[in-house]
Amino acid sequence: MKISRLVSLLNKKVPFRLCEKWDNVGFTAGDASEEITGVTAVLDVSDEAVDYAVKNGANLIIAHHPLIFSPVSSVRSDNLTGSLIIKLIRSGVNLAVLHTNFDKSIYNQSYGIAENLGLKDVRPLSITNSEFLYKLTVFVPPEKCAALKKALSDAGAGVLGNYSQCAYMTDGYGEFMGNASSNPAVGKPLKLERTRETRLEMVFNEHLLNEVTGALLKNHPYEEPAYDICQLKNTCKNYGYGVYGELKEKMPAKKFVEKLKKVMSRGSKPCFASIGKAPPAVKRVAIVNGSGFEFYKNAVEKKCDVFISGDITYHRALELAAAGLYTIDCSHFATESNFAERLARLVSEIEKEEKCSLNYKYSDTIQKNPMESI
Repeated sequence: MKISRLVSLLNKKVPFRLCEKWDNVGFTAGDASEEITGVTAVLDVSDEAVDYAVKNGANLIIAHHPLIFSPVSSVRSDNLTGSLIIKLIRSGVNLAVLHTNFDKSIYNQSYGIAENLGLKDVRPLSITNSEFLYKLTVFVPPEKCAALKKALSDAGAGVLGNYSQCAYMTDGYGEFMGNASSNPAVGKPLKLERTRETRLEMVFNEHLLNEVTGALLKNHPYEEPAYDICQLKNTCKNYGYGVYGELKEKMPAKKFVEKLKKVMSRGSKPCFASIGKAPPAVKRVAIVNGSGFEFYKNAVEKKCDVFISGDITYHRALELAAAGLYTIDCSHFATESNFAERLARLVSEIEKEEKCSLNYKYSDTIQKNPMESI
């Protein structure tokens, strides 16, 4: 598989359009036309990460944090970003980034932490983006309806939850008259024709608009098929930051913190900070990987007993304490160091769907928290 193909598939799974305006995701450095020899993933691009990729025959690194955030005016070896770009190119290693778009997806690190804590009924904490359903209505000769429905289904139309090939069909009559330049599938030019037709209706996800429209035009027997596409109010997928869920049973706050420390310790001495008064017991938990302060009101709204995130500054800690929300700052690193592990699920899905092997490998030992407790 070419790198460009994988990038396209990643874009479908964790759409790049979901990223924040200040972010920089997608294919960042290298030659996307290369065939993939192997893939590895890291939280941050580093010398160790590039060395690991080379050692394991991987020519693509997928990083969570962008190496390049803003336009680059020069690439020089005397600064960190420049030296790493040079090393990537010299080593023949390409770079792609999945950052805030990944954070908003079902693969994000918060889900991983929730899973390791044993949370149940886990849902997004804050919905930031929604994908809407579209509906296609097209008129087709009855004898051609089944073939067109199959082509549209193959393009992704007609999926509703756990059901596929969903469609509604009604029979009636259609009228048309082609001009002198027309070549109608039924009847003759310059003559008003009346023929039996089936009205076929199918819904599809917003991101499949081009695929479904292409399948329609390619497989419809008419020279000029009559069809409508409209956006519905129904959402088919929601994206957002963080998650919240509940422990199977209430747990004393002290015991919960001990469990959290075990879950968050990934080869580094964790940096933990407690903010606010701990509740007698913990049941409902909110988690936002990375810097999640701005979503604490969502945790308050959901009546969560504890809020887990990173990068809580002094004045923000004062605000959290005043809000009465017990917060545990586990550090930015600890809440996101499971990126490669979470990405493995997405890669595995792609390998299964594409019937290929991407030779995906990663190691927790090459990731280190630059801010450790002493």
